[in-house]
Amino acid sequence: MTTADEVPSTERVAVVTGGSGRSWSAIVRALRTTGHHAVVLDVPADIEVDLSDEQATRRAAEQVLERYDRCDVFVHCAAAFDKASLQDLDARLGGTSRRSMSRHRCG
Repeated sequence: MTTADEVPSTERVAVVTGGSGRSWSAIVRALRTTGHHAVVLDVPADIEVDLSDEQATRRAAEQVLERYDRCDVFVHCAAAFDKASLQDLDARLGGTSRRSMSRHRCG
């Protein structure tokens, strides 16, 4: 595990929620190739957290600050998908997506 003492002050710390998924791992790779120290919050991840649990998310944010002293970049990639028929979706925000978005508020 890397800590603040091991991250050069010139290297930006980027926190990525949901970054261990197949699609989002490309974002993590891109951040790393551009000189960022990418920290993934997910299950499994650098810091394992159930992002649907507000208190667990707050603890994960505290862990980031304890380990790295800062968060220079924040990328929110976590998502949950509910199954619904097209008729059941709300055109304004995608219906079931609204529930998913409210579950993934970050501390």
